[in-house]
Amino acid sequence: MLTREQIDKLESLDFAWILAPKPRIRYTWEERLEQLRQYHREHGTFRIPRTNGTLGEWLHKQRQFYNTNDERFLKHRYPKMLEIGFTFTKKPVGYQKSWDDRFEDLVSFGRVHGHFNVPCPDFAKDGDHSNNNDANASKANNVDFDEAEMEKLRFYKWVTKLRYDYKNARLTKNRLDKLNEIGFHIG
Repeated sequence: MLTREQIDKLESLDFAWILAPKPRIRYTWEERLEQLRQYHREHGTFRIPRTNGTLGEWLHKQRQFYNTNDERFLKHRYPKMLEIGFTFTKKPVGYQKSWDDRFEDLVSFGRVHGHFNVPCPDFAKDGDHSNNNDANASKANNVDFDEAEMEKLRFYKWVTKLRYDYKNARLTKNRLDKLNEIGFHIG
């Protein structure tokens, strides 16, 4: 603790007792585009997770503008992003495989690999993929990936949820019987 004398000396020097928060740097859209271009030069990819600071968040917002068909974005900013080589991908609205289609994928996976331990795709290992709905699966780390990579992630997440449902007795008898027939187990 400071003595009264020390406090008086500091106040005579106009000492600031309250620390001001560090000002947040605001970048223009063009500055962000240049940062994106630089990131691509340094890393050879435009795959920037949202967790990679404010540039990742900015890129996520640009994808949102694209996916919602924002007229201003499409008219003025979208072409500039294309100029630097960035590509956008749109997911089909409401696209989701049925349980039976996923089951057939699981059967095929088992035939090829001799087991049902579907690995998590490498690109998704650092993100939080606990929510298994297809909309979130298409946003893995909020990075642009090709459809084949995204399908691997959706399949992995489906199998992960399947194991959870199997373990917690949340499957219908029919589905449980189908899984038992192919030798699927949670072990």
